[in-house]
Amino acid sequence: MNIYKKNIFLFFTMMLLCISLTGCDNEVKDDFKHFLNVDLLTISSFESEAIDAFNAISKENQSSEAYYQKLYSILTKTSIPQYQKFVDALSKAKPTTNDVKQLHQIYLKGANKQLESFKLFKEGIEEKNEYKISEANRLLAESKTYMNAYLKSAIDLSEELDLKWR
Repeated sequence: MNIYKKNIFLFFTMMLLCISLTGCDNEVKDDFKHFLNVDLLTISSFESEAIDAFNAISKENQSSEAYYQKLYSILTKTSIPQYQKFVDALSKAKPTTNDVKQLHQIYLKGANKQLESFKLFKEGIEEKNEYKISEANRLLAESKTYMNAYLKSAIDLSEELDLKWR
């Protein structure tokens, strides 16, 4: 199963936590700062817990019945509930500027695809339906595309706003 790399997420999150804005007199800077340091910071643990649990199992032998039972348990008990909390909270973020709204929408689309893939994996396992499992993998890849676009756009915006990293 190929999902976006946790280390990219953690690296970017850590960079954002260390952000230092010079002269927050700009509305976009203020909005971006709020989105990163308030909206995302307060909910990132939900995403991290869901992804960590999913990644831990995805490294095992993916063809065994024991693997699918363990994956089902992780999806049901951890990944889906935690990622649902993350998506619900992310959807409540209300950026005020167009630049940050665009970032938010890209992230939200990727997160929704990720959640949809988790749910489809669960259904596929319940029904022993290889097509649904394959479709869930496709959704994971699509989610990765959105997440990579979000990361690139966020980095581009930070450079455009002349943000300094500590």
